[in-house]
Amino acid sequence: MDNFFKRLSLAGFAVVLSSAGYAADLPTPVIEHIPAAPAPAVGGFYLRGDIG
Repeated sequence: MDNFFKRLSLAGFAVVLSSAGYAADLPTPVIEHIPAAPAPAVGGFYLRGDIG
């Protein structure tokens, strides 16, 4: 049983090292620029009345 855990830990260590090596080779992310929303129309008519 002790030999099994040694092999299992070595296999886990190998997986961690291989995934770290793969992560170093990832391509740079592509950043897409989203255009800003158009400004709202200025000069609209607004009427307000207060009673009190």
